[in-house]
Amino acid sequence: MRKRALPAYSALVGEQGRLVHRRWIERKPVEDIPLLSAAEIGPVADAAVLYESVQNIQVVPIGKRTLTTIFVPMVIPFLVLPLLKFPLDTILTTVLKALL
Repeated sequence: MRKRALPAYSALVGEQGRLVHRRWIERKPVEDIPLLSAAEIGPVADAAVLYESVQNIQVVPIGKRTLTTIFVPMVIPFLVLPLLKFPLDTILTTVLKALL
């Protein structure tokens, strides 16, 4: 969906931006083009928001924050599990020896 929509929204925002630039920055006459007065689209800033929304569509709707929220609670019991079998000082000593 993103690959199909991005070029279309890019063209729309680009054309509207060029027309606004020509009319208000360059002060050149622009014929009455419906794109500039379209109530559905609004000013260039609103059209840019549409473009950014399409550009930010993710292939996978799950982000890093969602994955962290799911996996951190799952991993915690596995981190505590060695404490049930081995004393904490033995675990820390082994880890320190491995790091040094």
